[in-house]
Amino acid sequence: MILKKMFLFLFIACFTTALFAQTIVSTISANKNVILEEYTGTNCPYCPDGHKVAAQIMANNPGRAYAINIHQGGYSGSNPDYKTQWGNALAQQYSINSYPNGTVNRGASATSDRGQWTTQSNARLAEVSPVNVAAAATIDWNTRVLTVMVEVYYTGNATNQTNKLNVALLQNNVLGPQVGGSSYYPAMVHYGNLYQHMHMFRHLLTEQWGVDIPATTQGTFYTKTFTYEIPEHLRNVPLCLEDLEILAFVCEGNKTILSGCKAALTFENRPAVVGRIEQIEDKFIAGCDGSFSAICIIRNSNDFAVNSIEITYTIAGGATNVYTWSRRTIAAQTWDTIHLPTFMIEPNVNRNLLVTLSKINGENANSSLSKTIKKDITQGDKAMKFILATDRYASETTFKIFNPDETILLQGGPWSNSSTNTITVREFDFNPKMEGCYKVEVYDSHGDGINAGFGAGYVRILNNAGNSIYNNNGKFGSKLTAMVSVDTVVTWHKITASNGQNGTINPTGVKEYMVGGSAKYRFLPNANYEVDEVLINNEPVELEQPNEYTFSNIDKDYTIRVTFKSKVGIKDVNGVHISITPTPVNDKLYVTGMYDKLEIFSTSGQLLTTAFSEPSIDVSRLARGVYFVKIQSNGQVTTFKVVK
Repeated sequence: MILKKMFLFLFIACFTTALFAQTIVSTISANKNVILEEYTGTNCPYCPDGHKVAAQIMANNPGRAYAINIHQGGYSGSNPDYKTQWGNALAQQYSINSYPNGTVNRGASATSDRGQWTTQSNARLAEVSPVNVAAAATIDWNTRVLTVMVEVYYTGNATNQTNKLNVALLQNNVLGPQVGGSSYYPAMVHYGNLYQHMHMFRHLLTEQWGVDIPATTQGTFYTKTFTYEIPEHLRNVPLCLEDLEILAFVCEGNKTILSGCKAALTFENRPAVVGRIEQIEDKFIAGCDGSFSAICIIRNSNDFAVNSIEITYTIAGGATNVYTWSRRTIAAQTWDTIHLPTFMIEPNVNRNLLVTLSKINGENANSSLSKTIKKDITQGDKAMKFILATDRYASETTFKIFNPDETILLQGGPWSNSSTNTITVREFDFNPKMEGCYKVEVYDSHGDGINAGFGAGYVRILNNAGNSIYNNNGKFGSKLTAMVSVDTVVTWHKITASNGQNGTINPTGVKEYMVGGSAKYRFLPNANYEVDEVLINNEPVELEQPNEYTFSNIDKDYTIRVTFKSKVGIKDVNGVHISITPTPVNDKLYVTGMYDKLEIFSTSGQLLTTAFSEPSIDVSRLARGVYFVKIQSNGQVTTFKVVK
C-alpha cells in the first residue's frame, strides 16, 4: 500500500511538472536580444535616417534585434495622430529633447542618437542574458481578438528579485506623411509623398510599465496569457490586422531590458483571399463643376499577383456602384493606385464615401474603408485666408492667385533666405470679388517643393469659418495648382482717406471693406495742433470721440478728409500750457494741462458749469450755440470761445 501511494505521488508530481513546464521558451543559456526604442515624429526631418539605421540593425541580426518606433514629442504631429498614451512617460525617463533619439535595451541613464545605435546594439547582443523570452499570438479575423501567450525562463539569476514583463503591439506598412523621407529613406516613399511607416508603436497590452514577474532566480519558469480586442482604429488611424507585430520583453524595473522576442503570429478564420484598401484620397477635378474622383491606394497583401479588382462604392448611403479595374497587374505584397470614376457631389455638404473591395481575380475579397469628403467651395461672407508655409529656401518660392477672368488677384514672393532650417508661415487675405473658379499656383524654382526635408511646409486655403478647404502638405515639384470655386461673393466698398498739413489720418489711402462692416479712422495732429475739420463725402461732421471717426454699417463708397489748425490756449503761464478740444464740441470738452478752476458762461453772462482740475467736462446738456470758457491757472485767467 505504501509503495502504491508513493508511486501515485511521484506520478502526480511528474504530471504536474510536465503540465506547467515550458513549451516554446528555451532553457539553454543565450545572449541578449536587442529592443531598440526610437523616439520619432512625422515632422522630424532626420527621423527617416534613424528608421533606416534601425532597419539595418535588424537586417544584420535577424531574430535578435527589434525596433519600436514611438511617435512622441513636438515633432510627432497630429494629422494623422500616431501618438499613444504611453509615449510621453517612456520619453520622460530620459528627458528627450532631440529627435531622432532612442534607447538600446533602455539604458539605465541616457538615450543615444542614431550614430551610436549600431555599436550599442552589438555590445548588448554579445552579453549573456539571465532570461529567455518566447511568445506566440493568434488573431481571430472575425472577432479581432488577439491572444498572446508569453513564456519566460531564467537561465541565471537576475539582479532584481522582481522583473517586469511588457507586451507591445506594433503596426507595419502605415502609409502617411513624413518630412525628410525622400532625402534620407527614399525606399519608403510611395506615390510621391506617402511614407511607409514600420514598427509603429500602437498599444501596450501590459499597461505602462508591464506586469510583475515575482521570481527571477535560476530555473524559474513564468508564463502569462493576454487578450486584447483590436479596435478598427486608434486615434483615427486604421489598425490593419495583417500588419500587426507583437513584441514581448523583460525589464528590471522601468529601465534595463534584459531580453525580448517577436511573437509568432497566426490568424484564425482569415479569408482565403485578402486584399485591402489602404487609403482614400480626395482629388479635386479642375473646372470647379462640383465633380470629384477618389483615389484608392490598394495593398495587394496576397502571395500572388492581382490582375482584376472589383470595387463597390456608395455615396451618402445611396445606390451601390460597381467599378471593375483591370488596367495592369499588381505584384504580390505591393501597393498600387486605382482611380474611381468621377462623380458629382453637392457643394458645402459632407458626404460619406464607402468603398468596398469586393472581388480580387474574380473571387470574393474582404475589405472596406469609409471617409468623409467635402467639396472645395466657400461662402463669401468673409475674407478667406491663403497660408503659405515655406522652408528656409523661401527665395525659391512664389505664388499667384488668379480671378475667374484670369487676372491676378494676389501674388507674393520670393522672400529672403532664413539662416536656419525652419519653416516660416505667411498669411494673406484672399478676398473673392466675383463668382467662379479661382486658380492658385505655387512655384518652386528649385523643383523640390516647399519642405524639402527641412520641416512641414504646406499650402493651405481657409474659408470664412477658419476651416481648411485646400491643404497640400509636403513636396510637390516645381509647380502646384489648386482650383477653388466661389459661388457667393460679397459686395465690397472703398473708403478713400486723406489729410491736410500738420497731421495725418490712419489708415490712409484707399481701403476696401465688406458691406455692413465697420471701419475706424484716427486723426494724429502734430505737436501744438488739433483737428480743425472732418469731411465725409465733402460734408463736415461732428466727432463723437476726439481724434477719431467710425464708419458703421458701410453701405457705399466714402471719402474722408481731415484738416488741422493751431491750438488756442494759455502758453507758458508759469510753465503751464493749457488747451481745450474739440471745437466744435459735442458731448464732452477736454482740457489739456493742469488748471485750478474752469467756468462755462452763456453769451448773456450766465454761469452754467463749474469744474475743478477735471480733464473732461460733460456739456451734453447744453443747447447748441456759442459759449465762453473761463479757465484759472496759477493765478492767471484766460477765456476761450467754443461752439456747440
